[in-house]
Amino acid sequence: MKWFSGSIGDAIQKSKREKRIFIVYITGQDELSKKMDATLENTEVTALCGDQHCVALKLKANGEECGFFSQIYPVVTVPSVYFIAVNGSPIEVTAGYVEPNAFCQIIQSVIKNHRAQTDVSPPLDTQSIKMSNVQTAVSSGQPASGQADSASSNHTVTTDSNSAAPALEERID
Repeated sequence: MKWFSGSIGDAIQKSKREKRIFIVYITGQDELSKKMDATLENTEVTALCGDQHCVALKLKANGEECGFFSQIYPVVTVPSVYFIAVNGSPIEVTAGYVEPNAFCQIIQSVIKNHRAQTDVSPPLDTQSIKMSNVQTAVSSGQPASGQADSASSNHTVTTDSNSAAPALEERID
């Protein structure tokens, strides 16, 4: 994965200006994060997330920037990957480890959804956010520590894109 080297604000501006998907990867020091690091460095994943589709930012779970990010987009599990549309609404959030082939399918779906959102006028009223591989620790109400076991389930959350949380760049200004 080609990681953006600037600030969160700069990454958001580039994503909006170039109409690219904004990817935020939250990583920790645990085994699941190490496995997800490998997925994100997979050549097929990297090719799909190339410069023509995405602006990707990697944040440390215990870092100040992650704390800021989690004020807008709650970080429930580490590792997790957020795919955010140009309008600031989440397209998809994956939690925990996802193997490379499955992650490629998620990316392809996100790209298709993003294209539909940017090509449709006026914007869609609702969108589905698929939360893949949500750790059982999350459903039991335990805080995300990145130490959860590998059991997983799938959840779909529907949001109204017109009432999405304030865009991250609005909080930066």
